[in-house]
Amino acid sequence: MYIKEVGTTVFCIFVANSVLAKPLGDLGKASMEQIDVNGDGKISFEEFQNKNSGPFDRLDEDGDGSIYSHELESYHMKMQEKMREKFDQADANGDRLISGDEVVAAQRKVFRRMDRIGDNLLSRRELIYAHKRRMNYMLRNKIESSDARDEDI
Repeated sequence: MYIKEVGTTVFCIFVANSVLAKPLGDLGKASMEQIDVNGDGKISFEEFQNKNSGPFDRLDEDGDGSIYSHELESYHMKMQEKMREKFDQADANGDRLISGDEVVAAQRKVFRRMDRIGDNLLSRRELIYAHKRRMNYMLRNKIESSDARDEDI
């Protein structure tokens, strides 16, 4: 799944950067509203810090404000397991290799899911909808992009 997610992410970033580039458009407003907790239209350092505390919080298993070596080792083991799972999901035919065809098939699946009206084209509205859905899923589940599975979104 990792390879599929990388392909999907690269595709979405490319499209979003080239097609959706506009100052504080719909995507920017959605992100702003989620980070700007007090609703003053500005992101303070505290709001920015709270939004970006996820990686530290995930490593600090006991919540004591420090990361110990055993917590880092535990996180590393979890990441190894996730990578194994993602590889197994990406390896559609079970041959323990991820072929270009398997990557293309995964990208096709994601594209079709994003193409809400089924015309084999992605409109600006469909891209915005897919992005908002992914961001909302990640925020609801307090996960980062690399942990979000395309099937769940």
